[in-house]
Amino acid sequence: MSIEREAIDALKWTAAARLIGQLVSWVSTLFVLRLLDPADYGLMAIIVALLGILGAVAEFGLGPAMVQARELERAKLAQLAGLVLVLHVAVAALMVGFAPLLGWFFRDVRLSLLFQVASLQFVFAALASVPHAVAVRAMNFARLARIEVVTMVLGSLGSLAMAFVGMGVWALVGGMLIASGGRSLMLLAGGGSVWPSFRFRGLGTQLSYSGKMASSHVLWMVVSQSDVMVGGRLLASDALGLYSVALNLATLPMNKIMGTVNQVAFAAVARLQEEPERLRKRVLQGNRLAAALSVGTMWGMAATAPELVHVVIGSKWEASIVPLQLIGIVVPLRTLAMLLSTAVGAVGKAGVSLHNTFTAAIVWPLCFVMGAQWGVVGLAAAWLAAAPLTFAWNAPRICAALGLRTVELLRPVFAPAVAGVVMVGAISAARLFTSGRLGDAVLLGLLIVVGACAYVAALLALDRAIWTDFRKLLATQRG
Repeated sequence: MSIEREAIDALKWTAAARLIGQLVSWVSTLFVLRLLDPADYGLMAIIVALLGILGAVAEFGLGPAMVQARELERAKLAQLAGLVLVLHVAVAALMVGFAPLLGWFFRDVRLSLLFQVASLQFVFAALASVPHAVAVRAMNFARLARIEVVTMVLGSLGSLAMAFVGMGVWALVGGMLIASGGRSLMLLAGGGSVWPSFRFRGLGTQLSYSGKMASSHVLWMVVSQSDVMVGGRLLASDALGLYSVALNLATLPMNKIMGTVNQVAFAAVARLQEEPERLRKRVLQGNRLAAALSVGTMWGMAATAPELVHVVIGSKWEASIVPLQLIGIVVPLRTLAMLLSTAVGAVGKAGVSLHNTFTAAIVWPLCFVMGAQWGVVGLAAAWLAAAPLTFAWNAPRICAALGLRTVELLRPVFAPAVAGVVMVGAISAARLFTSGRLGDAVLLGLLIVVGACAYVAALLALDRAIWTDFRKLLATQRG
């Protein structure tokens, strides 16, 4: 079976298995949003941001190193398992010790205990790291998808139950730990784990690659969470909660779908390293499909945000409408950047990934600090400058690493962008024409149908190659 076919089969299994889990998770999240307050989500946003940064430190790029390696003996795997365990336990201990200081810095003493309890996440992550990497190397995404679905449902239902009994932000922390613990247990039960060895001699090759990946990943996590870090320091908890919910809604499709796509893409691209022309074609094809899907989804969500927020999460979140619209505009560009970054890392160009992350480290925090001076809306509006500037700065290095021309990166975006403008215009016209005649729920449904029809028609007229790619994808799945 070809690598492309394996990747398509992996995506098919993963997408099919995750559908039910996503539906349960999204429905549960909508109920939790109605039960909790913005301040609860503000506190959780800070916890998740710090867990992401420290998690990247603890992982030290060892997961990608295990996947990317052409050969990996069991003895070497045991050494890597021991190193992963040591790093994660050390980071968990540091988090417990420094929790009071973090509570002081973010001006909320409740964060101290929340941080300490959340540090259990690192123990679970250490146990899951090796069996997960082994499954990814084997492209066994069907099993990984089943595990993700079960843990997603368990975590979502756990959060809902705790929110229902009035546990506030602890419902969010508890659901996260339930999901993480369940995932680790199922990965261990499924095989692929090894007894850790704490003799680390001979890991030079793996550590050289993982060190570069870790530097890039840690810096990237700091950069990617800099909006929440800035907001956590400069904004009140309820204001940060409004921003966090808007950000999560705007990036939910990207994070959930692209998380799966990137996982498969990394393994597939890593196996195409020796065939640069074939790799180049697949990267461009992936960019074309990602641009078409992300623009249609995210610009449609931004255009229908007023009705979406009122119908789905309630009027108490009305202040998140404008931030949701602003962030949604740039999500397609971030999706493309994520795909390209995955491809660059998978071909072993860790130095390029690190250089690109340094660019974001300069641009993003400056934009967020300036934007936060105007509150929630200003923090969201900062994305309109941060994402395009970073993409433009990094594009030449990405092209050189993947053997592409700059125009090839931009070409897939043109037709979806024009079709997206047509879609937004059609939605605005439909809203104006039906003003005051329909309830929010009915109007939302109408606007979604109008927007989807306008987008598909415009995209078909502008770029038939996109539809050729979609048909090939569907044909591969049926085959």
